[in-house]
Amino acid sequence: MEELSDLLDYYKKRVERNPQLLSSHAIYSECLILSERVDEAILISLKSLLVSPWFLRSQLDLGLSYLLKGDYKSSESELNHALKIDPENDNAYLLLGILYYVLGIYDISVKYLKEGFNYNPKNSYIRKLYYILTKEELPTISHFKDTENKILNGIINSEQMLKIRVENSGKKPYELLYALSLKGDNRLIEAIETIERILIYNPYYPNALYNLGKFYEMSGNRRKKDECWEKCVDVNPLMDKIGNLAKNYENIHFDFDDLKELQKLNDKIMDNIFSKLIIEEVSYEKIPEDKEEIITIPEKKIEKEVEEEKEVEVEEIEKKEEIPLKLEEIKKEEIKQKSEGAEIEIPKKLEEMEEEKVPLSKEGAEIEIPKKLEEMEEEKVPLSKEGAEEKLNIEIKEESKNIEEDSGYYKKLGDDFLKRGMYKEAIEMFTKALKLSKEK
Repeated sequence: MEELSDLLDYYKKRVERNPQLLSSHAIYSECLILSERVDEAILISLKSLLVSPWFLRSQLDLGLSYLLKGDYKSSESELNHALKIDPENDNAYLLLGILYYVLGIYDISVKYLKEGFNYNPKNSYIRKLYYILTKEELPTISHFKDTENKILNGIINSEQMLKIRVENSGKKPYELLYALSLKGDNRLIEAIETIERILIYNPYYPNALYNLGKFYEMSGNRRKKDECWEKCVDVNPLMDKIGNLAKNYENIHFDFDDLKELQKLNDKIMDNIFSKLIIEEVSYEKIPEDKEEIITIPEKKIEKEVEEEKEVEVEEIEKKEEIPLKLEEIKKEEIKQKSEGAEIEIPKKLEEMEEEKVPLSKEGAEIEIPKKLEEMEEEKVPLSKEGAEEKLNIEIKEESKNIEEDSGYYKKLGDDFLKRGMYKEAIEMFTKALKLSKEK
């Protein structure tokens, strides 16, 4: 515990001194997770992602923190976003497997574990949880890795790989294997074009960026090669294929001494999760493979305490809504009466004007209209509900100058709440800021 306490103090200071140093953010966040200070860990991960929304380690830390907090919907959302960044990330699949294990939805948990194993058969935690659930051992090599090896050894060509890609529903990792097979068939330009198409939908996919860099290097385009590999380092500096290459690129977000500490923390985090959340004996029955599966978190699995809190909130809202409804009816009646009065009054004035036949000059008309508008403002005729809402929205937009669309606005609010120790409000503001930055 003394070692963990020392790490917390050291990396807290590093984060405060340099808010751009994402490697230190990740270490600090994971030390907070190990110290069971989950709300603070969420805040640090959010702040890290506001600096770089595609930094994979902080994205995984955020999903894990929500899982430990019991906010399963947010956890699922953040972990799925991690898979959008890196469709091959075995740790994201493992954490989703743990999430559904905790919820007791074992068939979906197994499905995620199999997917994670497919991309990294060496992940011992995936193997361990899969065995706990099924009492079966996973094979030594996966279909994906076996296919990759055969492509690299020239056993599978692009025509054969095209069929395999179709069989696997066009998953992005299999599309990447197709690009590798095209390169193996000496169709380098087509291989480059294939990866560029993948990056349209997954622009930060580390393995795609790495291979595209390799292909550009083969084609003699060193500038584009460097662009791809720099971006790859930005997303995942711990990627095995990058290795020492990462040190060739100057990066303000990473201290490469931190990366060694991150590698150590990965196993500590997983050991901690397994000791807290995983029970050795579970009752799991396999479902038929042809049965349709919908991957969603059912409301029934939400904790009873949360349900009770929601019921209380609904009751309070219903009580609050009773009075405004009555007021609304009264206001509608007032508007109706005034509008009826206005309908009678206007024709009378028009009739008088016609009888008197007093011609109005252009100047006179221009003076008369503003007077009537002033009188209307003095009378304070109430607007309809729709009109009031529209007016309010216009005023808000004019006064705020669209600050709702600025992630920096919410980030400043989050910082203010954080300084006051208001973690719940800070998390809400940073989450809004991150959502806006991801949308951009």
